[in-house]
Amino acid sequence: MAQKQTGNTVSGNTNLENNIKTISRIAMPCLVLLSLLGIAYFFWNVTTLTNRYSQEIALRDAIRFHTAINTFRNYYSTQIVGSLSDSDVDFTHDYVEIDNALPLPATLTRELGQDLSLASASSMNFYSDDPFPWREPVNAADDPFLAEALVYLRTNPNEVYFETETDPETGERFLRYATPSVMGQTCVDCHNNHPDSPRKDWEVGDVRGILEVLVPVSSLSLMGANEAGSQIVIASLLLLLSTFGLIVSGYYFRNLSLKAIEEKSQSLEAEVAERIMAEARLLSAKEEAQQANLAKSRFLATMSHELRTPLNAIIGYSELLEEEAEDDNDEDLQNNLGRITRSGRHLLTIINDILDLSKIEIGRLDVAPTQVELAGVMQYIDDLMTVLITKESIRFEMISDGQVDIFLADETRLRQVLFNLLSNAAKFTTAGSITLLINKIRIDGLPMVQFTVEDTGIGMSKENIQHIFNPFVQLESGTDRKYQGSGLGLAITKNLCELMNGEISVESQLGVGTMFTVLLPIEDQGEKPYFKRREKEPV
Repeated sequence: MAQKQTGNTVSGNTNLENNIKTISRIAMPCLVLLSLLGIAYFFWNVTTLTNRYSQEIALRDAIRFHTAINTFRNYYSTQIVGSLSDSDVDFTHDYVEIDNALPLPATLTRELGQDLSLASASSMNFYSDDPFPWREPVNAADDPFLAEALVYLRTNPNEVYFETETDPETGERFLRYATPSVMGQTCVDCHNNHPDSPRKDWEVGDVRGILEVLVPVSSLSLMGANEAGSQIVIASLLLLLSTFGLIVSGYYFRNLSLKAIEEKSQSLEAEVAERIMAEARLLSAKEEAQQANLAKSRFLATMSHELRTPLNAIIGYSELLEEEAEDDNDEDLQNNLGRITRSGRHLLTIINDILDLSKIEIGRLDVAPTQVELAGVMQYIDDLMTVLITKESIRFEMISDGQVDIFLADETRLRQVLFNLLSNAAKFTTAGSITLLINKIRIDGLPMVQFTVEDTGIGMSKENIQHIFNPFVQLESGTDRKYQGSGLGLAITKNLCELMNGEISVESQLGVGTMFTVLLPIEDQGEKPYFKRREKEPV
């Protein structure tokens, strides 16, 4: 009986061993295949996201390049050319050779684009199927993109047209970004009356041509933190699953296939090492992408400096000519030159805003907190509002609770913040009142100075409030909007408040008015200021 039981045990062990061998032959290849699929899936996602994010970065750079160029061109056309249309100033493409002449908007824009192209890898082109005779014609048959873009944008003038192409000779990929050149009233007046214009039946809203920006597409492995994190988690889970399967298999099959398990372990170690190297490459690519973003901001800063140099010359010469006109009692010329000076200064303000925003993005805009006397700030505001408010229908009132004498801030940047808020209030208020309240409050026991700018202007909708602190955001869009501006003032104001360890908030109701509130610490709050500390606390 005992011998029979021993035979049954041996037979059972043999069957179990055979079953284990069968499972091993099936399970091991499946686990290896799962590991390979995990690696393939990981690198496929890296490649796909690389191409997508490379194009998105190139597209963002093209939009900013185009926005800067188009903002300058629209402002020059509407403010400078429009204001001098009735004067004896001649606008022509060969303005250098003619006395008392200024460049045409398209001419100045092309020269500006060429200068900026020398300082960056981007470039700009203008194409029209009705060019002036002094411009070299472009054969659209040699470049299908131009013809397709012009046809599309004439049908859809409120959209953009872009695609990515590869140079067949160099293999370099680049983004071509085209927007319509829409005729405004100043453009129509110029083109329809110019003796060399090839067409004289233009109307407002016609698409004369396209403005094209070319930006090289980076070939780096660019991946956002959230996207990259999700892909690494998936790949890591697959790796852990494969590792767990191999360990379990090795535990059950070590007496049957020790050599195969050792070989698999070596393969696994190689896979882990490769994944670690891949993660290191992704980290390096992320750092390079951040450097590319810094390079973009440096380019905007350089562009702002390049624009300020000729603009300061225009302002300086116009002021000198205005003084001469005043001495000669020539009121018409004095008024025209005054328009040039005011327009130039306004454009200089826009360029300064772009420069400040660029410095903020690359971390080069510093603040120097000092002890600020409130009396000096209030005197500055009183003088400022005397200049800003030119309508008798607007009443300005400044009220202080008298509890704040000295507080900690960068006085220059604080004045910039208050100037932006009060000038916006004056711009959007046609009648009623503008009030500045200055109070001392406490938040969680910490003393704060609160500046509240309240107006009875046009107000904002809830949708506008959500985006009001984003760069280049305006309440109106289009070239015929009533309220002019670059859309940078509030974005810069928000960043300046945060740099001074404060915050800004807004409340508004459409058709009723708007109230901006700025909070700044009265005392030094150390390495962890209240508002920055509060951002890190869980909600």
